[in-house]
Amino acid sequence: MKKLKTCVLITLTIGLLFSVTGCGKKEVAAQVTKKKVVPVEVMELSTSTVTEEYDSFGKTYPLEETNVSAKTKGEIKNIYFNVGDKVNKGDVLYTVDSDTLVNTYHMKISSLERTIKDLELKYRDALRNYNNTKVLYENRAASKNDLDNVESQLNQIKLSLEQSKKDLDLNKRDRELALGNTIVKSPIKGIVAEKNIEVGEMAGNADFKIVNLNKINIKVNVAENVVNRINEGDNVQVYIESLDENYNGKITSISPMGTGNNSTYPVEIEILNEDSKIRTGMFAKANFKIANLNDQIQVPKKSILKAQNEDYVYVVDIETNMPKKTVVKTGIVNNGLVQVKKGLKAGDKLVVKGQEYVDEKSEVKIVN
Repeated sequence: MKKLKTCVLITLTIGLLFSVTGCGKKEVAAQVTKKKVVPVEVMELSTSTVTEEYDSFGKTYPLEETNVSAKTKGEIKNIYFNVGDKVNKGDVLYTVDSDTLVNTYHMKISSLERTIKDLELKYRDALRNYNNTKVLYENRAASKNDLDNVESQLNQIKLSLEQSKKDLDLNKRDRELALGNTIVKSPIKGIVAEKNIEVGEMAGNADFKIVNLNKINIKVNVAENVVNRINEGDNVQVYIESLDENYNGKITSISPMGTGNNSTYPVEIEILNEDSKIRTGMFAKANFKIANLNDQIQVPKKSILKAQNEDYVYVVDIETNMPKKTVVKTGIVNNGLVQVKKGLKAGDKLVVKGQEYVDEKSEVKIVN
């Protein structure tokens, strides 16, 4: 009897253990089959226009500049402007001493005037002699040779007199021109950029430099795969880094010749400098709008993940609520958006937040 009770107790104990063990396995299985749910934000993709852009860097230059020097050389007498001063076209910049010039021309002109007076007297005498000889010749009191000689003498004096009068007029004109050249004026409206002379020094070849900064020229270089996609007259946005300001410009010239080993082509852009803030030599960035591409897919840059040499995103299947890893081919990056050339289409639900925490085995919960 005692053996029977012991056997029953052992059997019940074993059965209870199997019963407990079986329940534990069911709970573990339930935990394994339960899917991971990740909260994400999505955006429905649509097409838009993508602008293809190209940036090039250069410097600012005055659209108009000129070196000013005196045509009449001499000692600087007066200077009326300094570096940084604004000048108008025709303003007198400086004057050259004219005393030596006046004395030189006075001597020349006085000498010619005396010569002309002497020649006029000689011409009158020669004309009277010619007329008398002609009367004698007509009355056969003088030979033909006598008449020819006095006529030749008369013509020589006449030619000398005419030439001396021409020389006098020429010297008077030269004197006025030379005296005018001692007053040196600005040929353009602008600002004095350089002053290379002082009072008492001799006038040189580049005494002043005047620049017109009302309009600025931006000189940049563009690549060979860009040069044939831009045209004179195209609008260009120019950013002046030191001023932290953007300006609207237009392409004024495109060189047909490449420069350097990189085969870049010089391009010039004109911008207005209405506030006079832009100075020569400032760094500038020119932004060219090369083309508008219609019906393009763009996605936020942060939505794209990288693995080895490929870019990919996650797209949510609305029916299964499961994310699908999709490899994409990217293109133009602009203002935080990336053009997707291949892999996505309009209507796709793109994961834009939380994509780092999902995989194709995850179930997602759209929270936006």
